[in-house]
Amino acid sequence: MSKLIKFVTLYKYDYLIENVLSDDLKIKKNKLQYLEKDKYGNIIQEINFDDLGEFQDKHINKYNDKGLLIEEILYDEDDQIIESYFYNRDENGLLINKKIRYIDGSEDTELYNYDENDNLVEKILSDSDDYIERKEIFKYSDNKMISKEEYDEDNKLVSKITNVYDEDGRLIETTMWDEEQGNIKLVNKYNNKGFREKVFKYNDKGQLIEKNEYFEDDKKRIYQMIEETPFEKNIIKFSFDDKGNVVLQEEYNRDNVLVSSIERKYDEDNNVLETIVSVDGQGRALSQNYTLKYEYEFFDE
Repeated sequence: MSKLIKFVTLYKYDYLIENVLSDDLKIKKNKLQYLEKDKYGNIIQEINFDDLGEFQDKHINKYNDKGLLIEEILYDEDDQIIESYFYNRDENGLLINKKIRYIDGSEDTELYNYDENDNLVEKILSDSDDYIERKEIFKYSDNKMISKEEYDEDNKLVSKITNVYDEDGRLIETTMWDEEQGNIKLVNKYNNKGFREKVFKYNDKGQLIEKNEYFEDDKKRIYQMIEETPFEKNIIKFSFDDKGNVVLQEEYNRDNVLVSSIERKYDEDNNVLETIVSVDGQGRALSQNYTLKYEYEFFDE
């Protein structure tokens, strides 16, 4: 049985050249994140640090006896509370409402309504005077969401998502509309095994603006992705260990030049120990070379 994680500390090791006249590398170590978990794996405290290792923000979470989130408190860089979230659930764990308290003391409430199958059908955000600021409406067919509409404080439609499914219940088309972009359409293509192998993205004029292609091995793992736009083409390859963990992720450009690699090392319980990152800026951005190291503390057995 795997050991239960109680604390995780994440460190970043940057490898920097001292100056343009030197090949010597300088290693800079910074703490990036500190996590505390309960015995159910829930994060009860998250502390983040900036690139200098200085305190940046903190999240405190509380859960009920079923392990469901009931309270979330966010702190800024001065360790002052900036927002708090309080989640009210029914006896089945469904979220009934969420109260949001802001730094100035004002509060909003988000109400959630469900159908007889516990599908979320309405989400309403209102202020302390019960003035509706935002409303979202969800519709379903065979328990699959077919549309989501968002309205502003004037009850004006500001965005809409429409989904279409095939006879096997697979999502084949999503149309996203807002006033700024118009209709953006995503079309999914499946092979004869039901694997989604291609996704096409079209703009409001019906022009193809992006294509993603996925390749699956005999263990149903995605081992390669191709992301293509009219301007770029990236090929991302994944390698796995005998436990199915991704140990190497490589990205190549349209000229088949390696532009980034991510290597991961794991312990016997499949917890990540190290992530080694190398990014070639290709003259358009700064190149990066760094390692992330994870240190764990476990609950007593």
